[in-house]
Amino acid sequence: MDTCHVLFVVTMECNTFAMNKACPSPTTESPMNNHRRWRRPFTASKQPRWDPQHPTTILSITLAAAARSSPSPSTLTSLHRLLLHSPSSLTSSHLSLALSVLPSLLSAPSTTIIGLRIVGAAALSSFEANERIVREDGIVRAVVRRIRSEGRGEVMAAACDAVLDLAVSVEGRRRLVEANGLAYMMVGFIQVYKTLKPSISVSSLEKGDAAYLGVENSKDKLLMLLLSAAVTLINSCNVEQLEELPKKLVETLVIHFKQLWAQVRMQILAGKVTNMCQGRQICLRNLTASNFAESLFRLSINARARACEVSTEVMVRQIFGSSDWSFMDFLSNHWESSTFLLRKPTKSLDEDGDVFSSFKKLLNSSGTFSYSLSSVLQGLVSCPPIASDETSILNFLKDKRDVLGCPLIYEQDIRVLRTDIKSKAEQHYFERSLEKDSPSPNPHAFIHMKDIIECEDAYKLGYTIALRGMEFRCMEIAAISDKLATLFGQPSAGANLYLTPPNSQGLACHYDDHCVFICQLLGTKQWTVSPNPVVQLPCLYQHLQNPSGSTVEGRHIVLREGDILYLPRGIAHEASTSTGGNGLYGAADFSLHLTLSVEIEPPFEWEGFAHIALHCWSQNNSNTPQNLAAGLCSRMDVILISFLHVAIELGNSDFVFRKACLVAADHLDTDTKEWLNQNQRATFNQLTHKIYEMSNFTKVLENIRMTLQRSEDPFYRIRWLSVLTHKKLNEHDWDLPLEGINELLPLIDQHKDEFEAAFMSIKSKFCREVVFEDVERSFKTIHAMYKKTRQQYVNGMLSLHS
Repeated sequence: MDTCHVLFVVTMECNTFAMNKACPSPTTESPMNNHRRWRRPFTASKQPRWDPQHPTTILSITLAAAARSSPSPSTLTSLHRLLLHSPSSLTSSHLSLALSVLPSLLSAPSTTIIGLRIVGAAALSSFEANERIVREDGIVRAVVRRIRSEGRGEVMAAACDAVLDLAVSVEGRRRLVEANGLAYMMVGFIQVYKTLKPSISVSSLEKGDAAYLGVENSKDKLLMLLLSAAVTLINSCNVEQLEELPKKLVETLVIHFKQLWAQVRMQILAGKVTNMCQGRQICLRNLTASNFAESLFRLSINARARACEVSTEVMVRQIFGSSDWSFMDFLSNHWESSTFLLRKPTKSLDEDGDVFSSFKKLLNSSGTFSYSLSSVLQGLVSCPPIASDETSILNFLKDKRDVLGCPLIYEQDIRVLRTDIKSKAEQHYFERSLEKDSPSPNPHAFIHMKDIIECEDAYKLGYTIALRGMEFRCMEIAAISDKLATLFGQPSAGANLYLTPPNSQGLACHYDDHCVFICQLLGTKQWTVSPNPVVQLPCLYQHLQNPSGSTVEGRHIVLREGDILYLPRGIAHEASTSTGGNGLYGAADFSLHLTLSVEIEPPFEWEGFAHIALHCWSQNNSNTPQNLAAGLCSRMDVILISFLHVAIELGNSDFVFRKACLVAADHLDTDTKEWLNQNQRATFNQLTHKIYEMSNFTKVLENIRMTLQRSEDPFYRIRWLSVLTHKKLNEHDWDLPLEGINELLPLIDQHKDEFEAAFMSIKSKFCREVVFEDVERSFKTIHAMYKKTRQQYVNGMLSLHS
């Protein structure tokens, strides 16, 4: 449509609109009244007129003037004001004319700024207008290019405003990213940041409201606009788009973002959040502390390999011993079965041979211990838990973006506790609860600066400071945890830090649902370990019946600096310090130890391997039994496979099913890898034999019936299998709805013998035909998916810590 045609249409629309405003449509009246009113001739006073003062009329005239070859500045300013103050007057034809005018306005230096302002105002006028503008690739790219207007701060500011206005819609953000808007914004931010030393302020509308970022100096406003626009686009990118960003550009931006984030974090920690209405700071309502933290997290998820990478050889030597066969010996004689103690070698390890040396330096870098504790805690933020079966980092961000970067949360991130000598019950210094059922944390559970100071007082009173998730907070610990997880074929490993004062006990007697390596970093600690497990290989997240108010009867072990103690899951234990010398790091005066935990998530137990095996086999075979009456049930193969999944789950009562599957173990020497491969194959053969011997149709049927009576999902524990089928988590791998099972139960009862015979046939066929190599490939696929997501989470959380 050419400009003349558009002008004609706009003028006609304007006349029609003015006429209708003068004489309302008769459709609002009754038919009779309509007839009488419209039959009377119009008088001069009531004759409809073209209203030159109506916004639509003015907009038409202004647009017509703007469409000329050289519109005056006053005309363009009037157009901008009209769009701001009367957005509803922008009709479809008006928009078409505006779109035809904008490219020339954006390309001419004299009209660039007003052109950018018109783009923003039009984009905010309506959802339809926004989507039509962002579909104009030339306009979007022209706006993006103006971000790089070096030496013209006003143009850059106008371009940022236009980007933010276009980005109010999902489509707008998508088109801006596709037009390299994010890369331009990153470069623009870095250029401006180098010339300034901005001081970021944090404010909120009222107590407990979101924390908004701003600046007090007006010269920093451009930087805040660039920051806000960059954050908006970063947080709208998917993982692939983030991976495509230039690596050097991302690394430089992350450095600057971390410097600003440190300011934000310390102000929130210290409670220095001003009232937005009372302060003089310039704030942007779409730039909060949490979405700034999210952008830093996103930029860091694909971080390159860490500079503090741990050598496998050094790791194995320090934890399992210096012998060539030490790790193999540990796997054969101690892993998941008995305690293992490795004393520090008589000859001190040099820094290259001690995987904890850099971390100990970090903790012991100052002359006073209280300063070290305070400085460490000040550099930490909360690490919201990621779901055990989560394989998408973006899903995690969607659920947790509002709490990302918030202060430490009591119980979730930190505990300050001691065990009473007489009652043997745990006592917490802070009377706070996490309110686990709440979608957001209890504000009273946050640890602020005054609480950090109180932690020092609590330590002096005999309380242990327990920090969870150290692998998310310290790069050195992250590297150690990652290497340990790799050795045991798990997606990740955890790390908790415990600081206990002299003559004190932190945690009460308990056992864990994960295996732990206790690494004594400083001081000494006495451990009491039960000779036999309370529960043999408890499953992860299983409810633990810890012995309340009791003590452990068993072996006494004193750990000194450099010693490492391994405890299998299920082994009860407790630990305490003894009175000793008065020196800061004197014998037995206090204890600092790191607990490395190997958590075996459901897919990586042997039960999980068996479920994967059944899934793979069922996908590659025809499973409908020939001896089943034709037409009895059209979904027979689906039912029988799902019943066999339940049978495998019931087999979990046998500890072999609960053992860790090490098929994905890596970074091993050739001999250990060959030995472990044979060991894992032997365990798999043992597993299929147990499935064949133990699986009972009657027990399976009864279990399903009881589960349904409780309105529970009998297949809940294996929802993670959906990652192999690429279905949503609320759809089963076997695609059998729960109501369908309920409807089938009477039919199964009626033909129980036939169903049982078919079940036994499927079970026998599976145990006979399943191939280890087929299962191994799928198992490693799931392992890689879990590991990638955990690694992205670790990278993101590390970026938010000092």
